[in-house]
Amino acid sequence: MVSTETLLHPGGYRTPWHSHRAGQLWRIATGLLVIESQQGRSVVPAKHIGWIPPGNQHAAFSESAIEGSAIYLDPACCARLPDVPALFEPDDLTMHCFPA
Repeated sequence: MVSTETLLHPGGYRTPWHSHRAGQLWRIATGLLVIESQQGRSVVPAKHIGWIPPGNQHAAFSESAIEGSAIYLDPACCARLPDVPALFEPDDLTMHCFPA
């Protein structure tokens, strides 16, 4: 793991296209987030986990306020994870791996 981050964004939140050196695994606790990548657009409801591989260009926006958290993973730890963005409906154990 590289680092963690709390995600607290107001309605109307939008990022420009960007990428991270680390892999980004994030959980949305409340709200609805939209992620755009070269593979398409994904709507991420609360209680779901998203994955963005290292170096993958993406943008995010939300019309409503969102709360959640992100875990940034060293690229060396990402070899067994998908090489394209993905969404997961996690179980209780997985949800508790994220910072509160």
